[in-house]
Amino acid sequence: MKNVGEASARNQEFNNHFNREKILLKIVTGSSPIIFDVGAHHGQSAEFFSEIFNSPTIYSFEPDPESFQILKSKKNKNIQVHNIALSDINGELDFYRNKISHTNSFYRVNYKSTDSIALAKSKKKSKAFELFNLKTKVNSLTIDNFCEINKISQIDLLKIDVQGAEWSYIYLKVHQHSYS
Repeated sequence: MKNVGEASARNQEFNNHFNREKILLKIVTGSSPIIFDVGAHHGQSAEFFSEIFNSPTIYSFEPDPESFQILKSKKNKNIQVHNIALSDINGELDFYRNKISHTNSFYRVNYKSTDSIALAKSKKKSKAFELFNLKTKVNSLTIDNFCEINKISQIDLLKIDVQGAEWSYIYLKVHQHSYS
């Protein structure tokens, strides 16, 4: 590689060998993968998966009603949309909606956090906090239950983006099953 010290050339060389698309195409084999997009938001990941795989079946899960309406409006024969949460329980869960929709979560926004620029700016306007942590109830299924209902025997790619709830779900699933 020429100009190793030059950031743009180094980044381009890296991207020639390692980018999201190439990595996924190496990991997910087969012409018709089953993909679960958990925390689908507005469908950005599902659209990406639909572009890189030949004929995937993508199940997109989004519990937020407003984000779900945007997701549902995108017509793609490979994508099935579901207005539910996938979690470790079947039933109803508390869900917190926020002005910034990609921060919606099973967890409340921490007002003391300095990680979010938008949140830090909104701290100056006390009324802005009325638009965060709006509690609602959402329906939830376990992955096992959804697969059983829909007769799905295998998931080739599981994308989870659920604002911090990933770890508890992964922990529960790993400890419920024995893998060999």
